[in-house]
Amino acid sequence: MPLLKGTAGRAMPDMAIGYITREDKAEYIDVQNLFEDESYAEQFKETAARFGKYKDYGERKYYHFKLSPDRADHAEPRMVHKYARAYAEKMFPDCECVIATHTDTQ
Repeated sequence: MPLLKGTAGRAMPDMAIGYITREDKAEYIDVQNLFEDESYAEQFKETAARFGKYKDYGERKYYHFKLSPDRADHAEPRMVHKYARAYAEKMFPDCECVIATHTDTQ
């Protein structure tokens, strides 16, 4: 059974997006409701600014969800990525999402 963990991010999204999209970690990267040819972090910031966010360091700026399959399932990274995309589409249809599947750990 997969494990889903969500946390609220209080740092600027540049750091989180920079980490999850690192080429040495992420084999698959997709976005939802974002332009692929523009900075994802800048788009997050612009959207937040429209809603009056980013005024206080301690406020939530984004959510970071981690989906981890059970090793016993022997899930292929591509299938895990497809599942994560489908989850984001269903649960967050109108939200900006960066979906990355890491394959750098066993």
